[in-house]
Order: sequence, then C-alpha cells, then structure tokens
Amino acid sequence: MKFHYSDYQTENKTTSKIQLWFSLFWVAGVVFAGLFIGQFLGLGASVFLTDFDLGKLYEIIDGYHEGSTARLVLLTTQAFIAFLMFLAFPFLYLKYSEKTFPKLEDIPFRKKQPLLLILITILVIISYFPLGSLIVHWNENWIFPDFLSNFEQWAITKEQELKKLTLFVTDFQSNTEYIFGLLVIAVLPALGEEFLFRGILQPKFERIFGNIHLAIWLTAFLFSVMHFQFYGLIPRMLLGVMFGYLFYWSKNLVFPIVAHFVNNAYTLTALYFFRDQLPTLTQKTPAPDWGWVGISLLLTMIFLGLFYRIASKSVNYPTSFLKFK
Repeated sequence: MKFHYSDYQTENKTTSKIQLWFSLFWVAGVVFAGLFIGQFLGLGASVFLTDFDLGKLYEIIDGYHEGSTARLVLLTTQAFIAFLMFLAFPFLYLKYSEKTFPKLEDIPFRKKQPLLLILITILVIISYFPLGSLIVHWNENWIFPDFLSNFEQWAITKEQELKKLTLFVTDFQSNTEYIFGLLVIAVLPALGEEFLFRGILQPKFERIFGNIHLAIWLTAFLFSVMHFQFYGLIPRMLLGVMFGYLFYWSKNLVFPIVAHFVNNAYTLTALYFFRDQLPTLTQKTPAPDWGWVGISLLLTMIFLGLFYRIASKSVNYPTSFLKFK
C-alpha cells in the first residue's frame, strides 16, 4: 500500500474543514461509546472472576482494592475498555462510516519494516528514560498561585488516587498476572492509542490546520490529557510528540506502536521486579543525576537523528516533506 504523508497537502482537497470537524465529533462519540460499552462488557465478564458474587463485584467497583480477584477484575475491565475504545470501535467507524479523511486504507501499516529502524526506535525510548525522569520530577513539583489552590488540591488528590490504583493493579503476585498485565497495560494501549491518536487524529488535525507540527503537538496534548494525570501531563505529552514524529518521519504506524509498547512494558517490568526500590505512594519521583540526564539527552537526539535520516531514505519519499517548516 502506497502512503504519502505529503498527500495531505497535495491532493485535491474535496473535503471541507467543516466536514473534518464534524468527523472529529463522530470519532469522539465512537470513542466514548467504546468506553461505556467496554466498561459494561468488562464488568459482565468479571462476574466469572467473582464466582457470580455481585456483592463482591460491587465492592471492587466501589473501591475495595485488595487481593488478586480485585486486581484481575480491574485488569479485565480495562482490557475490554482499551480494545473497544481505541481499537474495535474506531476501526469499525473508519471501515463503514468515515466519509472524510483518513479512511481505513489510509492508515499506514506497511508489511516490510526495516529492522534497524525498529532497533533505533527501542534505543530512542530507552535513552529517553533519565531525561524523562527529570521532566516527571519537574512536573510533580509544580506549585500554583493562590487563586488556583482549589485546582491544585484537586489535581493532587486525583494524582494520589490514580497512583494508589496503579500500584495496586501492578502489584502482581505471579508471572501469570504479570503477563496478563503486560497485555492489558502495554500491548493493548500501544496498539489502540497509536491507532487512534497517531493513525486517525493526527492526520485529521494536519488536514484541518495545514501544519503537521501543530497537529503532532495538539495530538500529543490530547493524548496526555486523556490519561487524567495532571502531574504527568508534560512528560506524557513529550512522549506523544516523539511518537508523532516517529510516525511522521517513517510514514509507518508500527514505529510509534513499538515505542509506546517499550515505554509501558519497561515501566511495568520495573514495578514488578524492582517495586521496593521505587517511590512509594507518598513519595515523589527523585531528581536523576545531571550527568545521566546529559547523556540521556545526547543519546536521544542522536538516535532520533539516525531514525530520521534512515527513515527518510528507506520510505523513498521526497525528503522535503519531512523537514521542519
């Protein structure tokens, strides 16, 4: 399948911006439908995990988070939500209802992937971790002015709640739970979120605004906001920006999927094997050593530069469309 990101600018623009904006509302509706139906089906499937004890299931929904059963219920529900919200419903929408752009055939999953680019993608994410830790540390220590004190308190409370939930869900008691968690927290989000955000929303925003860089940053911002963790807003948005440029430079959705998976899988694996060495619920992320941060920044830029140079040649498209404007 031939895919030219430059086609967003050079093909006959028969689709009006109004139609594209309306299509965004349709996508949003499809995503929310996937959220609610996925939650409903996930809880329905979780009945089997509680031996049809609806009272126990209600306690878990209401916040009783103890034991492997509660963990599996939460993971099962999340699996249904992630699959329907980010993959199944958007896929069906593109296949049967999308009248503007991109259509399903425009989503680039090219069969032949340069293995070197996949390796470089992995190295980009691994190299970024120390630098990312510094950004997380900086974001977590934001202090707001007095007139935003109510928002600050809300954000802190929400952050603590989500952190507590995350620590519980990832407190795997067996390798089987860890593998299931890897599927739900690393594989499904990598496939689904990249399909929705980089595969669908980023091209739509590029067509609407006529600027790929604005589209990448706006998509990354929405990607970060969607996680509802304000004190992780900036680091997650910057990850989304990297995913966006990996897609833009390579014309291939596989690379942001790989990058997303590596990031989530690394974090999940660290939580499983090195939990005792990580910050507790009440602790913030410590500032990394500045030496490691400098090395991290240098290596990240080097690997991103290598990715750009190799990708721009391997896809055999005009490199003028890959350059910053």
